[in-house]
Amino acid sequence: MSEGGLIGTMGNTGNVLKGDGTKPSEEELEEGRGTHLDYTVYDKDNKKLPLNIALAYSGIENTTGKEDSSTAEAVRKGYKTATQQKIYKQILKEGGTPPNIASQNLSEAQSKSVQFSRRMNNALEILKQKKEAITELSPLKLAFYRRAAGTEFGNQIVPSDVQQYLQAESDFLKASLRKESGAAIPPEEEKSFQKTFGVLPGDSPEVIEQKFDALEEQLKGMVLTA
Repeated sequence: MSEGGLIGTMGNTGNVLKGDGTKPSEEELEEGRGTHLDYTVYDKDNKKLPLNIALAYSGIENTTGKEDSSTAEAVRKGYKTATQQKIYKQILKEGGTPPNIASQNLSEAQSKSVQFSRRMNNALEILKQKKEAITELSPLKLAFYRRAAGTEFGNQIVPSDVQQYLQAESDFLKASLRKESGAAIPPEEEKSFQKTFGVLPGDSPEVIEQKFDALEEQLKGMVLTA
């Protein structure tokens, strides 16, 4: 990098700016004012990670004073998604000690708990992302899609977002019951889960949030067995 060269920009302004949004003077530039690097990290779904998680991945010290200092430790212990971070902080708030789910020295039972908790977490993230695909349906159409999904020809008529939601719903239930991916679930238990915890047409945002909170509690219970 040559002296006087441009090392970064802020937003789409094409200029290096100070913290207050004004241009630095020549003297300030010489002193290093206004020079910075933009550090941005995206997850596998191309979703921008919050600053605290991005910094925890990098090992860069956070000097903003605005982020929870427990986040870096949470990431090191394997709590990387927003839901996992929330559960980590809940356990701390309740006076507990979040288990290290990234540890390589777990018993067989603990390892299985970690695997099931990760499956539950992944499924819950999909349920949150695809909830609108269900709320926009009529009860009759949802019932039709439930019967059709997973059949030889059903997936050709069930919208992709609905398929993903229904699959995640099934994955969460199986993992919460400590069943392997291909295991069968009794129909009565599946229907009870769908009615109690599944997003349904007409659910208000408040009801949906309550259902997701309940699923997070189940996930936290699995994490605590690790």
